[in-house]
Amino acid sequence: MRSRSKRLNTSTSAKRWYCSGGIGLGLVAIVVVLIITLQPNDRMVARENIQANSVQNADISRSLNTVKPLVSVETLPTLNFQLSSVEEACGVNEFPAYWNYEDEDMFEFSFSTVLKENEECWNALERHGKTINPYLWNGDTLNNRSFAFVVLDNPLTFGRIFANPDGDLAKVREALARPECLLEHGTEVNWQLKNDCHAEALMNYALFNRYCYNDGLSYRRATRADQMYQTNNNPTLEQDRLLWKQELEDAWIQRKCEEFAPELKLTREQYPQLTSLLWKIGKPKTSLETGTMLYLLGEQTMLLNTIIELAARLGGDAAGLTSHFEKYGRYSGLLLSPSWMELQRKQKPSQDRLLQTFRMLAMLEQIQVEFDWKWLAKHLCTPPYHDFSDWVIEANPELENTTKFKSCRTVIDELYTRNDLEKFMLEKVDQFANIVLELEI
Repeated sequence: MRSRSKRLNTSTSAKRWYCSGGIGLGLVAIVVVLIITLQPNDRMVARENIQANSVQNADISRSLNTVKPLVSVETLPTLNFQLSSVEEACGVNEFPAYWNYEDEDMFEFSFSTVLKENEECWNALERHGKTINPYLWNGDTLNNRSFAFVVLDNPLTFGRIFANPDGDLAKVREALARPECLLEHGTEVNWQLKNDCHAEALMNYALFNRYCYNDGLSYRRATRADQMYQTNNNPTLEQDRLLWKQELEDAWIQRKCEEFAPELKLTREQYPQLTSLLWKIGKPKTSLETGTMLYLLGEQTMLLNTIIELAARLGGDAAGLTSHFEKYGRYSGLLLSPSWMELQRKQKPSQDRLLQTFRMLAMLEQIQVEFDWKWLAKHLCTPPYHDFSDWVIEANPELENTTKFKSCRTVIDELYTRNDLEKFMLEKVDQFANIVLELEI
């Protein structure tokens, strides 16, 4: 939890990183990409020079039922949180204002001690954290919407990633010991090997390493700094409380990682043969490309990217939905289609937009691709809507088109007055209308 200046520095660092990454990828022209966009190590740690009075306050706080700040702050208005939610169980209403909070050391010390003593808070974080998809953790972004749209038989969540890292590593080593699982030629794919080559375990192990040993939390923190910068230090109370909830989620991830042995970390020292093989599979062809990618990503990140790409090429559903490896796997035809590109963008509701979406969904059902209709309804029917690409809007919020638009209910009413819709289309309109009513959109 940084002071304002530190947060803005983190935001600037993240933006420079993106710029360098884009230039590097243009030069090398390869399909090794910035999935995880890591920043320098920025883990929350309790500093050794905490003053004696801070330690005394921490001892007192350990006996409390809720995670409370260790300094005296003016009480903010309270929000009504659901019983047993993270916010209610952890006492987020009693936290200070996130934007104006400066004494970061003392609150970090609170998280590193009190959280471990607060069973109610920890249990709420366990229930909540296990359901989080790491690719959707930073919010609704254009590149990651495929994870929100498509329903997987084995959803990608932190619960799945933390379920059995030891077993996942064993499966990774077993798969890479089999020549048929290596797919070394860059364009080779074999979705039929998904189970035999443990594609899902490959994905699990790569993300476990990313968040536990490769500082995958740093980009999330940089995203928070961007959020703070864009609100011009004038957030709503809901936005302020949400940022504290995100800090609690970060603390949960860090504590979960502490439960596992450091021997699970993928390093050249611990696994020389495994890392050498991965380097051979994913290594760029020229020394210039190699040097550029090493400079931009680092060796471990390149190795983890290779594992995820291999999982996608072997038919791993979750790996095949990542924005940079979506050309592999059974969803590749969908994710590269113009209709999909159009659907991902947040545009105002219209008859043409809804009908185009329903036609695509009807075709997907024939190839057994299941969509999350509730998420789809929220995507299509709730503002803000973007007339420009997402990154332009995010960088320039003032460009957001605020003109009036028809609601989804109005558009649905218009569709019912038409006499040119096929029976299956009317069925989709009915299905969608019921969900819009259920969600009270």
